[in-house]
Amino acid sequence: GECILPFQQVFLSYAFRHQSRHSGGGHGRGGLPYFAAGFVFFLLNLTLVDYFQSLERVRPAVFFALLRGVVFLVPSFLLMPRIAGTHGIWLALSVSELLTFAVLLLYLAVTRRRKQIH
Repeated sequence: GECILPFQQVFLSYAFRHQSRHSGGGHGRGGLPYFAAGFVFFLLNLTLVDYFQSLERVRPAVFFALLRGVVFLVPSFLLMPRIAGTHGIWLALSVSELLTFAVLLLYLAVTRRRKQIH
């Protein structure tokens, strides 16, 4: 998130240039760091899903794609604003990515352990 902070004003002014000052652009300045917090987990999840696809392991690839894009994301968008207010909307994607990454790590640990046993 800290890498994006110097550019957030430029990005947000470009993204919301056609909107009035009171149409929501002000929420973006405060929310962008929360949104960016999940970027590392997003990249890791995407890389691991692509890795499974490259090995033609379709089931885990589809499972984790659905986990991050639907199973965790929809509840995150519904629950995070109740927990953290406006910031919760921005955190929803990060929470979804973090939860998916935790399940991915668990899956990798279990499958690795199974290979060591057999």
